[in-house]
Amino acid sequence: MKKKLTKELIFEIERFRNFKGLNKLSQAQKSRMWKFHKTEHFDFYIHPLNRRVNPRDFEKTEEHFEKILNFFNLKYDKRIIVVCVKDRDEMQKLIGMATNGVAQSCKDFGIYFSKFVYHPHEMVHVIMIHSLNKSNKLFDEGLATLYGWDGELFKGKHIDLHTKSILRKKPILIREIMDDGQFNGYPCKIIYPYSASFLKYIREVYGMKKLKLLYKKIRRKNKTLGNIKILERGLEKKIGQIQRDFVNYIKR
Repeated sequence: MKKKLTKELIFEIERFRNFKGLNKLSQAQKSRMWKFHKTEHFDFYIHPLNRRVNPRDFEKTEEHFEKILNFFNLKYDKRIIVVCVKDRDEMQKLIGMATNGVAQSCKDFGIYFSKFVYHPHEMVHVIMIHSLNKSNKLFDEGLATLYGWDGELFKGKHIDLHTKSILRKKPILIREIMDDGQFNGYPCKIIYPYSASFLKYIREVYGMKKLKLLYKKIRRKNKTLGNIKILERGLEKKIGQIQRDFVNYIKR
């Protein structure tokens, strides 16, 4: 089946473009016929030249959706729209960002843009933003990395193995990456698994209830020092001791 982007979806895309300082979508972009596939919870718009689609990916997306909701004991009553572009260049043309994926939660639906049908990292973002509000970047990206793929993997390797390698090269302080900027310049390939390992440490040592509570309280709009204080109160330790305990946990 083929279908144009809905007016509501175009509105959200243009709002995203406006944030990036771009003009509205061209008439050609608005009138393009996308491949369309609908499942129980998702509407998939797939670029006609996207060759990455596997029919099994639709099933995997639904399965992972249920897994995330059950794991966190959450409810999600909106549909999720997945816009699968052809490549990063097409992503740049559509939303003004050359990225592998980006997610947002709108008034009436969740949405993520991706090169892939099955992109659980972005799915986690949509669910968490809607259900638990938007945390700061460490918790947002850490949680999406920790629960976005089966087996706690990042690029095919367990997150804790990544973090051990990172710590051998250069210590990264938790206080450094509690800001809501770009992780003080650390690249995603380093900071995503590192953040995921830190949240895994909190979950295993302090419990899932504590992890969810911290996720809700630590917010992007807070100042960095304020978020550090929330973390210290939540774990009942100063940030220096939290850092030492986490490093010891990884090196065990």
